Amino acid sequence: MNTLIKKYFQTERPLIGMAPMPGYSDIPFRTICEQMGADFSVTTLDIAGKPRAKLEFTPNTPNILQLIGSDIQKMAEAAGYYGSKDADIIDINLGRPAKGDSIGGSALLNDLNTVQTLLAAVVKACPVPVTLKTRLGINPDYYTVMDVAKIACDLGIELMTVHGRTQAEGFSSKAQFAAIADIKAQYPQLAILANGDITSPDRAKQVITATACDGVMVGRGAIGEPWLFSALRATLDSHFAVPTVDCPVVLINHIKYIHAYYGDKKGSVIAKRHIGYYLMKLGLGQQMLLFTDEDSPGEQIAKISRLFAREDVANAASDNCTDSSLSLSQSTGPRSKAQIKDELFILYDRYHDIHSKYSGEKLSHRLNETLQAIAVRKAELREQSWLGKLKRLCRHKKEKSD
Repeated sequence: MNTLIKKYFQTERPLIGMAPMPGYSDIPFRTICEQMGADFSVTTLDIAGKPRAKLEFTPNTPNILQLIGSDIQKMAEAAGYYGSKDADIIDINLGRPAKGDSIGGSALLNDLNTVQTLLAAVVKACPVPVTLKTRLGINPDYYTVMDVAKIACDLGIELMTVHGRTQAEGFSSKAQFAAIADIKAQYPQLAILANGDITSPDRAKQVITATACDGVMVGRGAIGEPWLFSALRATLDSHFAVPTVDCPVVLINHIKYIHAYYGDKKGSVIAKRHIGYYLMKLGLGQQMLLFTDEDSPGEQIAKISRLFAREDVANAASDNCTDSSLSLSQSTGPRSKAQIKDELFILYDRYHDIHSKYSGEKLSHRLNETLQAIAVRKAELREQSWLGKLKRLCRHKKEKSD
């Protein structure tokens, strides 16, 4: 067994991690996901921002800190500083699909010499184990993942997470994992976690069986569906006591955590974003229009309680439902740009999830339905932008006449 996994996770089964997601993987959501069965979650720090920021970790899992950046000296200093304090493991991000070579992430894959120098400096400065996350490469014609795996092994790094897309692909294509099997064959001592499109237990099992990887990292698939971790544990861990998941209760607990952590004003906005995902995953996305950014914690919880008292959640979440949530109600009165953008974000995620859940005519139907809903929201945004410009023009003319 890989010594890092043995020391920090004490398990021989595949690991199940929660991937960091900007804007979503905060302490409340990470707490919920770990309660549902995730082995660990990750705290992130962009060293270009506050290299001595106060960090927060969840209490019952190893403290894993992911560093993002391209300045070799600052990355090494941050790894040494936090590795000597609260972090149990330092993870280096070579996977964020950002553009430009000054911000780190997958942009660093353009220069493998820099990758080698950066990782060597971090390993030398850090008193705790170093891991890394990377992508397959720059684009589908230029894979670097095998080179990065060799660099990692040469430096004594024991674990690497591989996102199954290239930098150029972002999140726009289906994740591919064939390269992981090649890495495991050549570097069996290197633990590999697969990341990307892990949206169901069957998919996780399929990837692990096909690649011999050591576990999975789940990201967007868990937004609005943290009980996915329970389902994964039940599939991959024969000793796991599967909890009875009451989805509305999980949602309400998540809302309470959010408000306790952020306070009522900011918490209401953040909670509403998560509520939309929960309702979409439960086949009730149309009802997200009941919620506003101004709802108090009590109002949010009361609306959820009333909603699930009216709806048969089990039927709504079943695959036999019409899934009207994809249309998200085309017109129920004026909405803000922020509300429309939230719906678009959810729909784009749903569009990518559909590929891994359906096939044949059902896939075609769901894709067309989702694309229609996206088109409606884009048209609404264009209309609001045009109206906004018209209002500004009228206001400008009025000010000139005054």
